[in-house]
Amino acid sequence: MYRDAREVAVSCGNRQALELYETALRQYHSYVGDPIATIDQALMEAPEFVLGHAFRAGVLMMFSEQRFVPEARASVMAAENLSGQANERERGLTRAARRLVEGDWDGACRVYDQVLVDEPRDAFAVQTAHLLDFYRGDALNLRNRISRVLPHWSAGVPHYSYILGMHAFGLEECNQYPQAEATGRKALELQPRDGWAVHAVVHVLEMQGRVDEGIDWLESREVGWPLGRGFQAFARGRYPEAIDPIEPVRDTAHRFGGSHAQRDLLTLTLIEAAIRAGQLHLARHYLAERLVHKPASGLGWRLLARTERAEPAPPVAIRKAA
Repeated sequence: MYRDAREVAVSCGNRQALELYETALRQYHSYVGDPIATIDQALMEAPEFVLGHAFRAGVLMMFSEQRFVPEARASVMAAENLSGQANERERGLTRAARRLVEGDWDGACRVYDQVLVDEPRDAFAVQTAHLLDFYRGDALNLRNRISRVLPHWSAGVPHYSYILGMHAFGLEECNQYPQAEATGRKALELQPRDGWAVHAVVHVLEMQGRVDEGIDWLESREVGWPLGRGFQAFARGRYPEAIDPIEPVRDTAHRFGGSHAQRDLLTLTLIEAAIRAGQLHLARHYLAERLVHKPASGLGWRLLARTERAEPAPPVAIRKAA
């Protein structure tokens, strides 16, 4: 029987695929990088990698967007077709993914928890169930699901810091502020880029009214600084400066969550900045995309009409001469 870095059983013995899985798992935990692109590499290396298919389905569903459901369902089917060579843990992860694509989040959580009974170091199952608890507003299990597996983890186990970060957030949501802060800070000592831990501690500071500490805390961990810089430039009327930081982020914004409407603000701000900066071709470029996908959007058509009335920016040579 083969095992991953946390000594959890896997049915695949392809070392390259397993190393890529570890990379994808780290990206999933940290929200840095693209876990889907990485697991796709693993599946090209080993198409029979059942865990890779189940992982892919679960991560796609955690984007919480309907457009990813068909792709996730295909990954579930691929894992199900390989069930004969899967171990019990992998069959459990596949059953949980099947519940997800069918819209049964409560059922998926129960199946992930069944996996964790036998494999409490299954870091993928831990985080996916934790995200589902977050989406469902289950504050008790945000804490208790992690509490149930925590005794099996220690500083010597890869990805321990992320387990602590998730536990810190669960403790905070259960109003255990001193424990949440201590756990979050411990997680960040091990992994300074742990978003769950930063999230947990800033919630504690806000709930306790420690505003100045909270500002210092966030400024010392600048987890979206380029995007913040772009919005700051927009707010100050420096529209050309706002474009460069926002433009590359909008296509990867799904990695840090939020709703369609929330992420749409990035595109709308980018378009507005381009219009106000006189970069009308750029504004029309993104408006074309928007109107293909949202042809009934009155806002999109109004913005397009504004680009027809607006004055373009002067050529670079003229601006320099001025």
